[in-house]
Amino acid sequence: MKKIFAVLLATGLLGLAGCQSYEQQQAAYVNHLNQWVGAPEATLVANLGAPSSFYDSQGSRYLTYRHTEIEATSTPGNCFPSTFGGFYGNCYGGQTYVSQYFCQETFEIRGGVVRRAYFNGDGCF
Repeated sequence: MKKIFAVLLATGLLGLAGCQSYEQQQAAYVNHLNQWVGAPEATLVANLGAPSSFYDSQGSRYLTYRHTEIEATSTPGNCFPSTFGGFYGNCYGGQTYVSQYFCQETFEIRGGVVRRAYFNGDGCF
């Protein structure tokens, strides 16, 4: 009985994790980025790789990482049975929708250390 309860509890908690509000997801992502604050620039680059771009201004260096994700989803078309049974190869119509998501993360480096991190875009979390 205890085993069943533990499985049900774990399943319920996993289900709740997927129900976070936008604000909760955003706060979690900000916390994730802020873990880099105080880290050496070399450690950041060693973990995230080379930045997409960088900019030096008034003693600060800004490292920017850009990510783009393209997602395609399809709606089913009209399917007709084949002569050998099943529906394989006999579907026509339907539509494909393509969505593009973008995320830009920028880290301000001063004195060789990450001082600030921020993001912009709809594909960060």
